[in-house]
Amino acid sequence: MWRGHEGHMLSQDAVARRAAGRTHSNRVRQFQALARLRRVAQLLAEGIRTHAEIARRLHVHPSTISRDVQTLAALTPGACPTCGRAFARPWECQ
Repeated sequence: MWRGHEGHMLSQDAVARRAAGRTHSNRVRQFQALARLRRVAQLLAEGIRTHAEIARRLHVHPSTISRDVQTLAALTPGACPTCGRAFARPWECQ
């Protein structure tokens, strides 16, 4: 049993249904984010470089595109997992 926001008790079944709804909506958002990330990669490959233009085409905020580009850069082998920048090894710079 759990006390809801309204102050009345919820049954175990109601608690389980609410949890299932949250799980579903979280998975939907994760899928949408992955699809957006794929589309950002496609637009970058097509030569569109400005975050504002990509954001306008995908109908999202430019900061969302910045995070997506950072995520894509972090997937690159040899990139920093935090910022996505490529590591410059001293012995490879010659």
